[in-house]
Amino acid sequence: MEEDGGNVADDAAMAAMEAEKTQNSDNVMMHNLSEAQTMEQIPTEKVMYIAKAEAKVCPTDAIQNPTDTMENPTVEERNHVQVGALWKEYSLSHTSLLVGLILANLGLILYAHIGVSGVIFTSFNLAGAPGTTAAPSSTPTPVSGTPLDQCTAQDLLIWHGNSTANRTLYNTALLKCGTDCFGTDPTCIKTCMVKTYGYSSACASCFSVTPQCTLSGCSTCISNQKGCECVDCVNLKCAPTLEACLGMGAVNLSACTRQPPKQEAPPPLSSISTLYPAYDIGFGPSVKDAYNSGARGIAAIIVIFSGAWPYLKIIIMLTLWFAPLANRFRYIALKFLVRASKLTLVDVYAVIVIMAGVNIYTSVAGQPVLIKTETRGSIYSFLISSLLQLSLENWMMYLHNQKSEDNTDLNTKKVLDSLLIQKDICSLIVKCQEKFYEVSNIGVIIVFLITCASLGLLIAGMALPIISFRTVGLAATGDYNADYRNLTLFNLGEHSLSAIVMYKHAEPSGARFLVTFYYILGIALPLGSAFLTGVSFIYFLCFRVSMKMRKGLYRGISMTFSYSSIEVLLLATVVVMQKYDDLIEKAVGSSATNFCAGKTGNECFGIQGHAEVGASLLILFGFILLWILQWIFAFMLSHLRLPDSYAVLQVSPDMLTVIRPLIREVASLRLAASPASEANA
Repeated sequence: MEEDGGNVADDAAMAAMEAEKTQNSDNVMMHNLSEAQTMEQIPTEKVMYIAKAEAKVCPTDAIQNPTDTMENPTVEERNHVQVGALWKEYSLSHTSLLVGLILANLGLILYAHIGVSGVIFTSFNLAGAPGTTAAPSSTPTPVSGTPLDQCTAQDLLIWHGNSTANRTLYNTALLKCGTDCFGTDPTCIKTCMVKTYGYSSACASCFSVTPQCTLSGCSTCISNQKGCECVDCVNLKCAPTLEACLGMGAVNLSACTRQPPKQEAPPPLSSISTLYPAYDIGFGPSVKDAYNSGARGIAAIIVIFSGAWPYLKIIIMLTLWFAPLANRFRYIALKFLVRASKLTLVDVYAVIVIMAGVNIYTSVAGQPVLIKTETRGSIYSFLISSLLQLSLENWMMYLHNQKSEDNTDLNTKKVLDSLLIQKDICSLIVKCQEKFYEVSNIGVIIVFLITCASLGLLIAGMALPIISFRTVGLAATGDYNADYRNLTLFNLGEHSLSAIVMYKHAEPSGARFLVTFYYILGIALPLGSAFLTGVSFIYFLCFRVSMKMRKGLYRGISMTFSYSSIEVLLLATVVVMQKYDDLIEKAVGSSATNFCAGKTGNECFGIQGHAEVGASLLILFGFILLWILQWIFAFMLSHLRLPDSYAVLQVSPDMLTVIRPLIREVASLRLAASPASEANA
């Protein structure tokens, strides 16, 4: 019994000594490990030696594809395995909220497609007032040298008396009634002469002959009704007809002026009392007009991006939420959806460009003329539905990332914090292999140049004109019209909210709401996205940044980029410019052809739009460099996120016996490289 007890005691003593020896060995190992973590101080050749030695334990191909050394599936494998539908990963309230918002979004889209997005107004009724005829029904036919006895004795008294309508100031009276009626409606002129000057109805009908004759035979009067060329033409071609109709003596216009003084400032807008709708802007009419005018490519763009794409996005969102899909596939689909979703904003930007272009206050034949575009409810619905879809897609991306990372090894904190020694070893392995993933100096220079070029092109493109408008025909003959306008991104928004546009605007708050988001989505966010991307990239290359901060910044930049829509603004500008002449002709030009002898459409009354150099610079930035910068930024994060990449190693305690010699080797190299060791040597 005593012998057995002695053996037990000896065994216990031996076990205690072995445990103490193991404990001391582990303490030394941990001490050496803490010193070995400062690998930056080790010479490069020794680091490469460590990497080669460590490759025997953890080779590069095993690191990149560690399925051969571990039982659990890798992140890449898990991303390609069906993990079920997203709706099963979240509560019923998430699904209810998503479906409810999608249904509300569907209603907004339907209203946007059915309703009116904008209306072009004019201060004159080019097509004629309702109920009036386009041509006089009872214009007297003059008989050469024989009065038609249309005028009474009272009319004769007015003509020869001291009235302002006498023949000495005949042109003043005729100009007033002619310009008030814009010279096309004989009934309007007749009524004006009766009410204003007291002529009888039969006699007043004669006065409608001269304005029609002037517009058809004396085109110089359009630009200068007081000039000698106009007066001579009217006296020669039109006065004899009027004299024959009136039978009240010769008509002599007052003295002419060679260069009539131009008005330095237009009359107040309040002088225009009535605005007439000339053209409705909407999804259906836009597609129809573009197709009928031969711009079938533009019609296709409108149908695809503004018509089909919003509904297709809803189908994709519901599929990604309810269908059981692989993580990787769902991520790619959501990424595409988030980046391409903003293309539905093309209609919103198109209306803003039209507001800035169809924006005229001029004079024709001495009469103030206003043409402008007002926004309506459908375009607000387009904007709200597009922003709501973008928000839902970003929310789905966030929910996907949350569940995807919880179900994979990307969340290193939960895996590595359980065992400190595993965390230290993983950090050591990362440092050993970090050289393989470093960005070269050439890569840094290229990224820096792309960042500077992006910001330079963006700022230059915003400062230079992107579009210009020129008035032609009657619109270019006014005394105080700015017939040529160069607009930058900034004053494009200003012109969309000018005093002309806002005068008698039925929905001024809606117009301000629209232009406010134009400044946010088309100017502020592109600037912020480009600047933040470039600065963050350079910062990541120069400094150590935590993975949490990297992920947060990358997701923030991605979300900012998804709302930044300067490329959609440029696409809308191209669409509008392609069908701009047709739009103006339908809205104003074709109705004004009866004012212009021998001219039709925009040659008579129109506005021409042209893209300028700023648009080219922004196209280069928006469609090329900004996307390239985003891709490089994503690539950098995916290849430099070392802690997450190596979390899949999941070093087990059984591997410690293999890795301990490597740790001791690293510690000895560290001590050999220290100044103290060299001094002792």
